[in-house]
Amino acid sequence: MDIHSFQELFESDRKTRLVSWQFSEELASLLYARVNAHSDFARWPHPAKIYYACYDLVFQVGNGGFAQAAYNVPHLFRLAAEGYELLGLKAHAAHIRKASLALPAEHRAHQAKGLLGLPTIGAVFAHFEKSELSSFDSVTEEKDWWLSDNLDDYARKHEADFLVLDAKDELK
Repeated sequence: MDIHSFQELFESDRKTRLVSWQFSEELASLLYARVNAHSDFARWPHPAKIYYACYDLVFQVGNGGFAQAAYNVPHLFRLAAEGYELLGLKAHAAHIRKASLALPAEHRAHQAKGLLGLPTIGAVFAHFEKSELSSFDSVTEEKDWWLSDNLDDYARKHEADFLVLDAKDELK
């Protein structure tokens, strides 16, 4: 698909309901483009922040575990936990909150090992394997961890909050 705005995405989805992975990837791509363009995330509507935090945390954990999420997106843990809570997945929200308690120690380990700045990717991945946070990765074996349909339904319910981002769009 060649989608350039939230309005195009939601209109396309209304015409022909997009399959979950397609809707999710298109919506996430639009959000990532705004993050990469240094959009003012703090001023995004709350539902857009929740969707982004959940999507990106799930992506990071799926790619390299909670240790990778802690390295790349520690600032999203709180919002992602809130998102899981809003979606009725209270056990997963509690799991994310428990993992977030290890973030300060994880950050200190990154500093001590010289992993902040421009480390070699091998050193970073070696740390992920030994991180305390890897003990939280078993949650990914649970089907509802991956959210897809729940998160997409949440986005559809909050369409207006995503459309606001088109109005604020620095990418046009």
